[in-house]
Amino acid sequence: MTGWWSLGDIAVRRHAREGWPGVYILADTTGFPRYVGRSDADVRNRLLQHAGAGKYRFFLVEHFRTADGAFHRECNLYHHYRYQLDNQIHPAIPRGCGDGCPSCSYGH
Repeated sequence: MTGWWSLGDIAVRRHAREGWPGVYILADTTGFPRYVGRSDADVRNRLLQHAGAGKYRFFLVEHFRTADGAFHRECNLYHHYRYQLDNQIHPAIPRGCGDGCPSCSYGH
């Protein structure tokens, strides 16, 4: 993953690739991870939505060739940070993904 960058339009457009699946971590003003998410199709667009909401201040991003790869990475990050995250619902399995979560029995 690359970052931490300020969660704003300019930084998102510079560091998140348009049209790529990806995973991201968002942090608040303390710098601690507070949200783990992904986009199966366009991580830049998803990060721009978060930037517009104004709840988080910083982001990390990682790009993937497939939604399956992004899902597996999101699951690993979710389980690693789950006790400090604002999002407490397990990541959803993307349509067409043959595998469940690599960290627990979800989807198996």
